[in-house]
Amino acid sequence: PMRKAVLKALTPRRIAAMEPVLREIASGLIEEIAAQDEADLMSGLAVPLPGYAGFSLLGFPESDWDMVKGWCTRRVQLTYGRLPNDEQVEVAETIKNFWDYCDAHVAMLEADPAENFTSDLIAYAADQPEFERLDLVRIVYAIALAGHDSTTAAMGTGLRHLLGHPDQWQRLVADRSLIPNAVEEMLRFDPPILGHRRVTKREVEIGGITIPAGAQLLLAFAAGHRDPDKFEDPNTFDVAREGARAHLSFGKGVHLCIGAPLARLEMKIMLETMANLIPDVRLVDDQDFTIVPNLVFRNLEHLSVTTGHDGRTTEGVR
Repeated sequence: PMRKAVLKALTPRRIAAMEPVLREIASGLIEEIAAQDEADLMSGLAVPLPGYAGFSLLGFPESDWDMVKGWCTRRVQLTYGRLPNDEQVEVAETIKNFWDYCDAHVAMLEADPAENFTSDLIAYAADQPEFERLDLVRIVYAIALAGHDSTTAAMGTGLRHLLGHPDQWQRLVADRSLIPNAVEEMLRFDPPILGHRRVTKREVEIGGITIPAGAQLLLAFAAGHRDPDKFEDPNTFDVAREGARAHLSFGKGVHLCIGAPLARLEMKIMLETMANLIPDVRLVDDQDFTIVPNLVFRNLEHLSVTTGHDGRTTEGVR
């Protein structure tokens, strides 16, 4: 019922209405980056853009966005990282504040609906007898994280490889029609989530290996994306690759990520805006691409670039 509710509220109309907001946010962030000689695309773009987009979708006040983003970061560290015991307690208390915030947000919009996803969700749930109020809070709480953290990872790792192949980046600058397919290749080449944990329900044989019932598995999407039987020359990064969209970064079938259209739109707008404002962007040489310690999320700690503007303002760049 909860997945159906999200699908009912996260309509193509709702996503399309986000585009002007996304373009405004992306332009503001990239203009700030363009005004610097050297910048970090993680803290300056890949972290805030999806977070601000997701929080705007939910209707969180803009003044709270940075606070909620911090909560989300800590929540991922607790779930998938290796925090010391004392920090686990501290983060658990933070997550309680996060839950209470989502609960209060739902209550506010129940009393005074607005033009956002959460209000649409509340309206839908009002006509569903099996839907409990707790379900509303659960959905908002889940989307507050799921709506952006994996997109942050996709942007960071994707930009690392795209800018690590300057010829591919310049192809996009010269031909913006390649950008949608470039998004798919970024998602295929180094997915934001390496895989998902699963437990086998029965004994099964895969590739000549017998896996017993009850086995704990990590299904590695990243390995599947480099399968030469599925992708020709899979270790080559190619923004014009045919069939790039066949990746599993958003899952598949009944488990397909509900937010995939929004994530794709965010990444497309990001690349279009970068091509407009910082077409000469380059990776800083000899940097370490450190991943935030984590079981499945591929979040870079930093992604340092030179902008090609030498500190000049971006006035008139468009």
